[in-house]
Amino acid sequence: MVVNLTQKSRPECALIVDVSTGGMRLESSLTGTPGDALQIDLPYTVLLAETVYCSGRTVGVKLYHSLSREELLRCVQPELWAA
Repeated sequence: MVVNLTQKSRPECALIVDVSTGGMRLESSLTGTPGDALQIDLPYTVLLAETVYCSGRTVGVKLYHSLSREELLRCVQPELWAA
């Protein structure tokens, strides 16, 4: 699932078509413009990215940060991880 955080869009399904060191290409009905912030939800990881281009159903993104769901829970609910 992909969410355009800049435009506060609803989650859209996306297919990862290509992955490189710093980015990826997705196929999705997601709309956006270059510079939009994206949240890409994978089964065990959340990726934060920026839209580089949108052309039809193809979306190119630059990856900025990744968090495992476990790390994310630690940030959101630190009291659950306190010793």
